[in-house]
Amino acid sequence: MLALGLRHFRSAPPNFDPRQRAPFDRFMGSQFRGQLACVSLLAMLCGCCTARAQSLASLGTTTRARALADARSTERPARQRRGSNRVALPSGRQIALLSFRECRRLLERSRVQFEAVPGDAAPRVHEPVYLLSPLSGVSFGPKNGITEHGMVDCRLALALLAWAPILEGAGVVKVEHYSTYRPGARVARTSKSSGHSRAMAIDAARFHLRNGQVLDVDMDWDERERGGDPCKLRKREDDAGKLLRRVVCEAVAQDLFQVVITPHHDRAHQNHVHLELVPDVDWSFVR
Repeated sequence: MLALGLRHFRSAPPNFDPRQRAPFDRFMGSQFRGQLACVSLLAMLCGCCTARAQSLASLGTTTRARALADARSTERPARQRRGSNRVALPSGRQIALLSFRECRRLLERSRVQFEAVPGDAAPRVHEPVYLLSPLSGVSFGPKNGITEHGMVDCRLALALLAWAPILEGAGVVKVEHYSTYRPGARVARTSKSSGHSRAMAIDAARFHLRNGQVLDVDMDWDERERGGDPCKLRKREDDAGKLLRRVVCEAVAQDLFQVVITPHHDRAHQNHVHLELVPDVDWSFVR
């Protein structure tokens, strides 16, 4: 642009008289200096605008980076606070070895609402309680509505509390069972007392999901071949069956229950999964 202006203003007009060169040069020199001043002013203004734009871009980048860092610093403590609110429970089968005093203290620290039952009301239950609130967002209750069938040993309550995050993570908000406590209950075809007679077992039958869907073991536990491994992956199983199998087998993996009997075992368990605590054993029975 500067070169074009120079060539334009230094060119003499047609039929120019050489005797008029000096006045013309003075005239053109003043015109050129004015044009040069304009060009310099424009360049300075453009430079200022460019620097200002770069400064604003840099400021915008810095502001965005600071906002993202602030968001991340805010999120991390929030996750830590949520995790820190959960009381650490004994692992696996250690739950079955707790005394009533230890068990009750853990329920209280976990903010579980419960009612202690007088010992003479259930003489074979060492630590009987009724649950009055959900466990980590998951409710447990008898399908038939009989209150007595909802009594649990405190240690079973803790095992269910330890199971609840698995259930909640799968979208389960409520588990209906056939019973936890049945006075005098015995194992089928034997004279052995059942875990239900001590309120140490639950017969989980229906799983209510957060989206309103209800999964029924009788209808949705798929591929129930007799004698099959309950926790073996089934490729053709539908989503409902996979969810039921997953929440049960994750409890097995965490050793929360020492006896787990599924529809694979026999017809007596075709409509529920029996999960039982057995203290002082080093074995597991999963069928």
